[in-house]
Amino acid sequence: MSRLLLILASPFLLAVLIGWAIPDVEPIDVSEGPMAEFSMLNYRWEKRVILVFATTLSDPNYQHAANETRRWNEALDDRDVVVITAVRDGFSRAGDRLLDREDLAKLRSEFGVGPEEFALILVDLDGTEEARWDHVPPMDEIFDRLDAMTRKREEEAGRTLGGDGSSID
Repeated sequence: MSRLLLILASPFLLAVLIGWAIPDVEPIDVSEGPMAEFSMLNYRWEKRVILVFATTLSDPNYQHAANETRRWNEALDDRDVVVITAVRDGFSRAGDRLLDREDLAKLRSEFGVGPEEFALILVDLDGTEEARWDHVPPMDEIFDRLDAMTRKREEEAGRTLGGDGSSID
């Protein structure tokens, strides 16, 4: 009987001994970085967003949008804008992060863009959609919208603060 008890208990004893031998490991924080779950909330109050929805990477509208955003990358960075590409049959990205099919489906649903549609959408700091096109507009038009959003935020901030920075009640 004692031999049977020893045989049955040995796996548990071994597990306890191994547990003592392995140092405590801190859990990995995946709330940021490449393993973090994608959400538009990650950009709220931090970045304005240009969303580019397309069916394929060879879509002429997608190609034009990709070329223009690369060409004007510095000006977009100066305005705190991130470009998110959502391509049904191709790579989708949010900045440097690759998006999976679930992320893509969530974005299309959130912004009401069908799987066969091209759309370029401008999203403000508060997460609201400010403009939508079914083609790539001239970058001047996008920059005018971005600058108008900035002026609007500055005016709103000016109304809530007095000239000395104090709150107006």
